[in-house]
Amino acid sequence: MNPKISAAVATTLWGITYIVSTKLLPHNPFLIAAVRALGGALALLLLTALPFMLWFKAIASGGAVVVAPFILLVPITAFILDALITGFIPTILQIIGAIITIAGLLLSQWSPRGRANAPARN
Repeated sequence: MNPKISAAVATTLWGITYIVSTKLLPHNPFLIAAVRALGGALALLLLTALPFMLWFKAIASGGAVVVAPFILLVPITAFILDALITGFIPTILQIIGAIITIAGLLLSQWSPRGRANAPARN
């Protein structure tokens, strides 16, 4: 799998974990405890182990320099899912912050022509 796709999937799954645990469960302590107890193994495997496996596979195949900036997508993914699922309306400062974060990620992945395949200096 492409390392950038693996990193994006991992951060998306981490964002889903945040939304499920903080926004979707009603504020009933008994229900929350029951849901977490029953879904603990699934959450552990699907929402924690799988993202870490994808993350480290992406680092192994693409290198830390390529993959590390994608960790910035975790809060952005949670932010977008929160808006879509719960109807949260972000403030203008939150939108500007998300745009700056995504622009920084895109800029970190951009390589000028002629430098993409240039040999590394020692």
